[in-house]
Amino acid sequence: MKPLNAILTTLAAFFAPFIVEAALDAEGLGGVLIVFLQIGSAIWAFFDAKKIGMKNYKWGYWGPRGPWSAAIGIFLIWLIEFPFYLIRRGKTLEMNKAKREKELATHQACSGDSIAALERLHSLKGSGILTEEEFAREKAKVLNSQ
Repeated sequence: MKPLNAILTTLAAFFAPFIVEAALDAEGLGGVLIVFLQIGSAIWAFFDAKKIGMKNYKWGYWGPRGPWSAAIGIFLIWLIEFPFYLIRRGKTLEMNKAKREKELATHQACSGDSIAALERLHSLKGSGILTEEEFAREKAKVLNSQ
């Protein structure tokens, strides 16, 4: 998520309970809804960060930011941490997508004939026909022929 969108989303979520409070003419309801918003956001961030693998990436000088640090940060300083979490979430999803595309390209490069050739070499090595050095040399040839 872009920074401006993250900030606007956070501000909208922050002011929504007070708008509901004014619309219902229920004094004190906005504060209660903010607490629920804070707790709900922290719980969501915990499970979301766990699901998308956020702890696998470093975020500047803060180091790895996993599910617990996201949840605790959002619970304690929601107005500041929540937009940063949304930004990091977007970047994590982009990095995950790039990683999957790279893995898919690697898998497609090693498909078909090269996989069969590698399996054949492995079976020859397993049966003692090829030495470790010969296996490594032939394997390099197959992988470099991509």
